[in-house]
Amino acid sequence: SSQRYFAPKEPYRYYIFRQGPVCFIMLDTGEDKPDSDIEYSGITDYDNYRSEQVEWMKTLKENPDFQQATFRVVVAHMPPSAEPGIWHGQKEVLEKFVPILNELGIDLMLCGHLHRTLYEAPSSAIHFPILVNSNNSVVSVQVANREMQVEVLDTDGKSVTRKSYQAK
Repeated sequence: SSQRYFAPKEPYRYYIFRQGPVCFIMLDTGEDKPDSDIEYSGITDYDNYRSEQVEWMKTLKENPDFQQATFRVVVAHMPPSAEPGIWHGQKEVLEKFVPILNELGIDLMLCGHLHRTLYEAPSSAIHFPILVNSNNSVVSVQVANREMQVEVLDTDGKSVTRKSYQAK
């Protein structure tokens, strides 16, 4: 199984881990096209897979690593989006993942997928900020004194985006 390369101690490709005061929630957003897309030759079931992860997320409130964390950060490939014409996968992330993540009190969501840097502030629909990282930059997260500092650095080490979050 390829799972042994992603998180060998975990049974699934979605899991949590603590790094100091931060609880990272790793989610598998699947693919962006519908399961029925010809490219998948009928072998995918990402819609049900995403629903399975929602049921798992409902149990996180009972997990001590989640409960005791100062910050809760989601890491997922595809960001949620309500933009018109957006592909199926991002709509599924919005419709399935965002309601439970709002309920869980997420502090930040880190994503990729778009091949560009994008920052979206919290809104009435998505209660947490989303930082989408480019394919040619790196995200640094540092926490001290109940403050989380997030910085995006380009290939020259120049700061592209810098955000700071206070513990709730």
